[in-house]
Amino acid sequence: MTPLGEMQLAFKSFMLSAPGSIEAARCFVQHKLSLAQLRVIETLARTRRINTTAKELAITQPSVSKHISTIENRYGHRLFERQGHQLRSTELCDNLLPRIRTLLALAQEVDAELEGLRGLREGRLRVGYSTHQFVMHVLGGFMDSFRGIKIEARCMASFDLLDHLRSGTLDAAFVTLPGAEADLDMLELRRERLVLMIGSGHPLEGEQSINLRELSKWPVIQREASSGTRRALEAMAVREGVVLNTVLDLGSWESLRAAVEAGIGVGVVMEGEITEASGMRAVPVASARGKELTVGHYLVCLSEARELSAINALFELSTRLRSHVTGS
Repeated sequence: MTPLGEMQLAFKSFMLSAPGSIEAARCFVQHKLSLAQLRVIETLARTRRINTTAKELAITQPSVSKHISTIENRYGHRLFERQGHQLRSTELCDNLLPRIRTLLALAQEVDAELEGLRGLREGRLRVGYSTHQFVMHVLGGFMDSFRGIKIEARCMASFDLLDHLRSGTLDAAFVTLPGAEADLDMLELRRERLVLMIGSGHPLEGEQSINLRELSKWPVIQREASSGTRRALEAMAVREGVVLNTVLDLGSWESLRAAVEAGIGVGVVMEGEITEASGMRAVPVASARGKELTVGHYLVCLSEARELSAINALFELSTRLRSHVTGS
């Protein structure tokens, strides 16, 4: 499908998924909400300040105010509420923002096509990742294939990445999750066992596995509360009535490894994070019935953004690399 067709389809989906979709669709056809107005909504929701919005869009402050008041009066709904010196987006506006951002991205693609730049010859892709061991070969492959696309990558915990994805500051993310997220398009890249990370010579070295009740007797080092690995482990512990003895929260895998090496406690990570070069040992974590605990590592994006050219290319490349690794 061409970018223009994608934009038309996205606009139709945008309308039909909005509250009061039939009435709203008639309003949009009649009043022709413009891309300029959509840009004002998106920028103001992000910056929360009229003067910053005006500067970013290179228009006057009265123009920003006029656009917002025109839209709110036309449709009879508030998009922003004043909060001190800032404007805060309403729940209605927050619900519309992912689709507005998709429409604006598609409009950029249409403009690029008309200018002869077409799709993936230039642009940017903002990507988040939680586990560098699983993602660098994918990013490297993408950069080799699409040299005109500038990659902006940031590393943080999985659920922090989801917050950025939903707020529009990321286009896609590689995350570890306990299960499905209804508003996301998800590609499972690998399924990983949860393991204890211990140093050489630790008393648990050589054990075939450790169950959660036995694990509760050991001081545990974990990633921050927004870590997908941590949430999966703690959800299983709650189901089994086990309280883990978490003694330290850390913000990166390297700091977790260093804490284990220093003898502070045992770490809980995904098996694929432990390489031979790390010098660490792995002991699988199991349920009380002996079932190994696993989590999925996924490439995700907002469902309505899945067909944007750069995001689609990243998914296609990830699918090929996943198939190569698994042999499927």
